[in-house]
This record gives sequence, structure tokens and C-alpha cells, in this order.
Amino acid sequence: MLDILLDHYDEKTGSLMPDETVRDELTTMMIAGRETSMQALSWAIYHLAKNKEILFKVRAESNVAMGDNFPTYQTISKLVYTRQLIYETLRFYPPLWMLARKNNEDDNLNGFHLPAGSRILINVYGLHRHPTYWDNPDIFDPDRFDPSFDEKKTEFTAKEQFI
Repeated sequence: MLDILLDHYDEKTGSLMPDETVRDELTTMMIAGRETSMQALSWAIYHLAKNKEILFKVRAESNVAMGDNFPTYQTISKLVYTRQLIYETLRFYPPLWMLARKNNEDDNLNGFHLPAGSRILINVYGLHRHPTYWDNPDIFDPDRFDPSFDEKKTEFTAKEQFI
């Protein structure tokens, strides 16, 4: 990662990334990247401990896919229910509960004019718990991401939105 950052240059100016920017990018990756992953993992483990049925499904799937072997990319990619658990964990406890964006040009949102340069806050937590987009949004249910249910999902609940 450090090599990539040290070798990165601005295409417009041709200059390398300043040392302060390299430091800031590394800090972000080391702290924020770890924290969000650990937070998601902690919540997933919490729900595994809280719900034995989910735990048994994950454990059985792991035993079938890997047996006594060390996990590989091929075996991990077979863990469909475990993926559902992760998606539901990220829906229920999004690592970033709010996103801030700035629009580049004038826009209109439901009749409300947003001039270019407006700061817009997106309530990810609220969207992930909104009953318009989710059935029983306050219930933790990994089955909502079952691939066989894809045809029932709206554009806002498609799992591709979370990848």
C-alpha cells in the first residue's frame, strides 16, 4: 500500500503525492479501515451469539464448504448464507451511518432546488431501516439477502448496492 501511495502521481500536474497526503491516506486505511471491519465483525458475532439458528446455519455451511481444510477463495465463495449474514449486519449496522456529498451542478429533489455546491447528507442508517424499502426493517434477518429472493427486491435493496 505504501509503495502504491508513494508512486501515485497527479495526472494533471504530474507531481507525486505530498508526504502529508501519503500519511493521511495511510492513517485512514490503518485506522478507519480496521475499525469498520472490526465493528461489522463484532456485530455479526453478537448476532451469532444471540441467535443459535443463525449460528448453526453458518457453522453447517462452513463444515460443508471447508470440512477440516484451511479456507481458500474457492471455499469462501461457497459460503452463501455467511455472505447473507454479512450483508444483513452491514444493513442493520452500517459502518458509516451518514454520508456527506456535494453536488456539482444544480439539481431538483422532490421540488426542492439544490444549487450547485450544496452539501447533502445521506442518512444511510435511516434508509437501511426504512419500511418502504425493507420488510420488517427492525428485525435482523439474513434470509432477506437469499439470492432466490432477488426478484422481489427493489433497486434500493439489491445486494449489489452493498458491494
